[in-house]
Amino acid sequence: MRKRIFALMAFVSLSLACVVGCKSDADDGVGEKPRPSTEDSFYFRNGGKHTIHMVERDDRVVFLDGVSDNFTFTDNAGTGLTIVQGTVSTTLNIRANTQGTYEIVIADTKEGVERKATLIVEVAPRDTGWRDGVYTIEDIDGDKTEANSNDYVDVEYPDGYQYDSSSLSSEASTRITVSSQAGNIVRVTAKNHYDSSAPLEFKLKHKTDASKTPLTVKVKRVTKFWNYSGANLYGISNKDYVTLYSFTNAPRVPKVPYSVKYVNSGSNSGGDATKLYGNPIITRIDLNNVETINSHAFANSSNLTTVIAPKVKTIYFGAFYNTKLAKIELPALEELYAYYSGQLNGNYGDYYSYFNIFPATIRSIIIGKNVKKIGYYAFNGTENSLAELRIGVEAPTQIDKNTFKYTPEGVNYYNRAVPQGPIGKPNNAALYVPNRSLAEWKTVHPWITTVFTGGVRGY
Repeated sequence: MRKRIFALMAFVSLSLACVVGCKSDADDGVGEKPRPSTEDSFYFRNGGKHTIHMVERDDRVVFLDGVSDNFTFTDNAGTGLTIVQGTVSTTLNIRANTQGTYEIVIADTKEGVERKATLIVEVAPRDTGWRDGVYTIEDIDGDKTEANSNDYVDVEYPDGYQYDSSSLSSEASTRITVSSQAGNIVRVTAKNHYDSSAPLEFKLKHKTDASKTPLTVKVKRVTKFWNYSGANLYGISNKDYVTLYSFTNAPRVPKVPYSVKYVNSGSNSGGDATKLYGNPIITRIDLNNVETINSHAFANSSNLTTVIAPKVKTIYFGAFYNTKLAKIELPALEELYAYYSGQLNGNYGDYYSYFNIFPATIRSIIIGKNVKKIGYYAFNGTENSLAELRIGVEAPTQIDKNTFKYTPEGVNYYNRAVPQGPIGKPNNAALYVPNRSLAEWKTVHPWITTVFTGGVRGY
C-alpha cells in the first residue's frame, strides 16, 4: 500500500513540474500560450515569436490577437515582402515576393509599457513546373470545356532565355501555336487535336550564352475534338486529326465546349466524319451543358455507344437513330419530341423507322422528375431491346396525356389496325416509377400495365 502511495505522489509531482516548466508544442519561447497561433493568426505577447510559411506570390491576411489598434511594425524584408495594415485594424496583409526568411517586429504599448513580438515569414520558392530543364504540359483544353477554361497554357521560364521558333517542327506547328508574352511567358495555344504517344516539343535558348543547354517544353496532348460556334455544336473539329483512336483512348469521355447549348440538326441519311450524324469515328460524347438535341443529331453514327447528358431538356425525333447506345440517363429531360408529338392522327403509314429517337440496341432509359411531354412514338423501335424505362415523375398528371397515351385500335393510312402511342406496340420492358405514386400512375395512365409487358414497378 505504501509503495502505491509513493508512486502516486511521484506521478503528481512529475505532472506539476511539467505544468510549471515543460514546454508544449504551442510554446513560443516565453511560456505556454493560452491561445495558439496558426498560419493566419499570431497571439501577441511580449517576447513571443511565431513563424508562418508562404510561397512566392502568395497573399495572406494575418490576424494579430492581443494587440491594440495602435500597434506598429518594422521589418527587414526589403522587397521580399509587401506588408500593409489591413482594413481590419488588427491585421496585416502580407504579399510574398521573393524566397527568403523575414522578420516583422510588432510593437504595442500597454499601460505605458512597450511590448514587442516577432512574426517570422518563411517564403519558399514557387514551383514553376520545370524539372531538370523540362516543362511538361499534360493537356491543353482546346475545347474550353469548363466555365473558365482557356485554350492555351502559359509557361513561365527563367531569366536569360527566349523562345526559339526554329525548334518548333512542322508537325508540331499544325497542332499548336507558340507566342512570346510579356514577363518571361511563352503561350502555347491549341490549334488541332493531338494524342500521339510522342510529345510535341520546342526549345527555349539562352539569349547570350550558347553553351547553356536549351530548355525544353513538351506537350503530351491537345484536346480539340469539336467544331462549334457559340452555343451550337456542328461536328468534329478536323477528321484528319480526330480519329477513332482519339475517342477510344481519351482518358475521359470527351466533353463538348462549356458554351454549347444546342446540338445541330442532322440527316437520316448521308453524313461523314466531319459531322455528328453518319459519323463512323465518334464513340463517346459528354454533352456537358447542352440543353437541346435537335432532330437526327447523331443519326447513323454507328459506333456511338456512350452519351452523357446531365442538362439536356429537349430531344427531337431521330436523335439517336441507328447508333449503338445501350443506356442513357436524362435527369433534366422535359420533353421527348417525337415525329407525331401533338396528337393521334392515325397516319402510321407515313411513319418511318428513321424518326425513332432511340436505337434498337437500347436497354435502359432513365428519365428524371422534370419530364412534361413524351411524344407520340417516342419509344418506337425499342420493343425487342428495352429492358427498363425509369421515369422519376411523382405526379403522373405532369406528363401531357395528349401524347402519353396508347390506342391499340388505331388505323394507318391503309386503314389497317395498328397500335399507336409512345411505344408503337407492346414492349418487353419494365416501367419503373416512384414507389409513392405507383398506384396513381396506374390510374392516370392505365394503358401502361398492358403495353409494358415486363411489368409496372416502383423504385
